[in-house]
Formats: sequence, structure tokens, C-alpha cells
Amino acid sequence: HRRSEALETSNRLVDPSSSRFVGVTTGAVSSKKTRVNRHAGRFDDDGPMVLFRVTFGGEPSSEFSVPLEALKAHPSTMLSVWTQPRWSAADEDGDANSDPHIIAPVDVVEQSWTPEMGTAVRKWYTRGSDGVVRVPSKVELRDLLAVADWLLLDLGDLHRLHFEDEAEEDFARTLRAKAYVSCRETLLKGVANVKNVMRTKPDKTYTFMFYESTDSSTYVQRACAQSFLELGGRYGTDLQTYGHRDAHARWAQYEALRTECSRILEACGVQTKWTQRYLELSGPRGLDFPPPELDAVHGHRWCFTVTVPDAEPAAKRRKLDREHAAPETTSA
Repeated sequence: HRRSEALETSNRLVDPSSSRFVGVTTGAVSSKKTRVNRHAGRFDDDGPMVLFRVTFGGEPSSEFSVPLEALKAHPSTMLSVWTQPRWSAADEDGDANSDPHIIAPVDVVEQSWTPEMGTAVRKWYTRGSDGVVRVPSKVELRDLLAVADWLLLDLGDLHRLHFEDEAEEDFARTLRAKAYVSCRETLLKGVANVKNVMRTKPDKTYTFMFYESTDSSTYVQRACAQSFLELGGRYGTDLQTYGHRDAHARWAQYEALRTECSRILEACGVQTKWTQRYLELSGPRGLDFPPPELDAVHGHRWCFTVTVPDAEPAAKRRKLDREHAAPETTSA
């Protein structure tokens, strides 16, 4: 790792909810060249490496290194952007004194970073020409997705990820990953379903209830004295295009996927809100002579509200257009 050559700088981002901090440290690089294995299409480890250290307040730090040439081969990724002044200086005169200004988001690093995550990042940079990303043992897919989103690492088709099984618990890890990938696919079908409903029935507010297959939407709406829209198809093409209600209920259990759903739709100019409601799912309601032993059954279900906001006044829109307009250039 050429730690003796490292000129280290660190940046700390204070968590407003606690006194903990997250620091990321990067080292300088030497002027030696990294050998590239052309046949395999990957970078060998006998050249200069850039060392990264992720530090948590009061906890052991996590270190990993990436070949310098691999960073150069992916210039749009976050680690390459951060360290570019350093390895550019190393190319020119063998030294690097510029500060890359690395900032680590506390929510991503503290919640998703594990000791094996550095290896996963390194494997992304050094993957072969087949493009397959190999996920190390004990790295959860949800954590990898969060870190990849922060570092701008394109994981491509998630079905092509190769999960390395080196420990007994990796079997369950792989199953969790496959279930998560399936839920992400159904999420996209749900977004398409929401948009289709909104196009078909223009309105101000839309409220979607995430029913399960055992729920009676008629009974629930009678108990709530409120009507809800439902995601998913029932038969044929609609079922294939928009997914099953059970599949939508499963992805709604993931906070990250609920956030992703809101992000996609809010980019279209609407407002969204998630709530978990405690509903009466079945019981004696509506029966003329209910059995005395028939009690009401309750449960929690996710509810998703989409609101179409009013348009801004024309004067305000003109002002925003002027603020966002590119400055005019004047000729000499």
C-alpha cells in the first residue's frame, strides 16, 4: 500500500444529531506506473496504489486501496474526482500536496459502511472485461447500493452481480439480495402504475393503499369510510405490466425503496407522502347477523399519497427563469 509515501489529509463532517464524526483520509501516490493485465482486462496490484481510510468516531478505521490506473480509467467516479489533483501532480513532478476535499455523508457511511465494503469498492474498480461486479462475503446489497450511489459507481444490471460465498451466513445474504432486486423491479412497475392512474383520472390528490392478497379492499374502505386506489394488476397484461398487489406490499416494507419511489415521482413535479395506517381488515362490519365470536382483525398497511401542486404564479416563474438563465456573454 506504500503507506510510507502517504501524505495524508482528512476531512470531518459533523453529525448534527450527535458528537460523532466520519472522516475519509486519502494518501499521495508515487510516480511509478501500474501494470495493466490486457488479457484479463483488469488492473494488477503491483503498481502504485491510492490508500483510503474511513474513520468513525470512537471506532476502528476501515482501510482499502485502489490502483492508481484504475482510478484514472474511471474519471467520473467520486474517488477519482476527489483524488485527481493528487495523482495529476504525481504524474507531473512525483509529488502531490493538494487537498482533495473528501467529504463523507454521515448517514451513508455510518449506516452502510462495513469492514468488507472497501474490498467491494476495490473490486468494482478492478473488475474484468466481462464487467461482472463481484460482491465480497458479508457485504449486503442494500449497503452496497447506498455506497455505490454516493461514490457514483454504476453497478449495472443487478442480476449480474456475483455474490461470493465464503461463509455459511452468505447463503441467507444472497437470498436477501435476490429478494431486494425483485422488489426494486416491482417498484418501477408501481411507479408506472401510479403514473398511468394519474393520466387516466386527472385529479388533485391520489391515495394508494398497499393491500395484501388476503385483504378485502371493499371491507377496508367500508370500515374507513374512505376510498383508496390500489397498485397492481389482477389479470393478464395488467398483472404482467404492473405486478401483483403482494409484490407491491413487499417492496413498500423497505424504507430505501419508499424513498426511491418518492424521489422518482417528485422529479415529475408532484408531492408525495408515506404513512403507515392501522386498519380494520376484516370482521362483523356489514353483516346482518354476525356470529358473536367473530371479532375484527386489524393490521398495519402502507399508504401513499400523491398530490399535484398548484402552478406557481407567472411572475414567480419568470423570476425563476431569469435566475436560472445562463449569463449573456458580451463581445469585446
